[in-house]
Amino acid sequence: MRVRDEVPVALLSAIDPDLPLDAVVLFKDTGTQLALWTRNPTPPDVVPVMASTLLASAESVLESIGDERPRTVTVETDRRRILLQRIDSQIALALVGSKALSEGALRDEAFRLARAIDAAAPAARSERTDRPIHISRSR
Repeated sequence: MRVRDEVPVALLSAIDPDLPLDAVVLFKDTGTQLALWTRNPTPPDVVPVMASTLLASAESVLESIGDERPRTVTVETDRRRILLQRIDSQIALALVGSKALSEGALRDEAFRLARAIDAAAPAARSERTDRPIHISRSR
């Protein structure tokens, strides 16, 4: 997917600041940030690079045991949930939220944001050669 200027703007415009989210980032596999929203100031390169590393690590672990490359990865800590969702073969979306936001609600929000990305990318869709944007719900 070619990311045109409309895609980051659409994503950032679609974020609901009333949800207990701490960060939303759209990034390439390389860790390149395409769009970043954080509730509190954060060094701009930390979240996308580490989200990319986390996704790549989970994919490597799962592929090494014979599983397919996952489209969605969730990580739960004592206080937070992280959801990483593939948008296409090279781009992913990461959401970091409080555990006050259930995993289902976090997945629903990722689905909603992926739809906003998809809607903003009609020109990119017609030029893509890789698999389509993934916006299916998974539970």
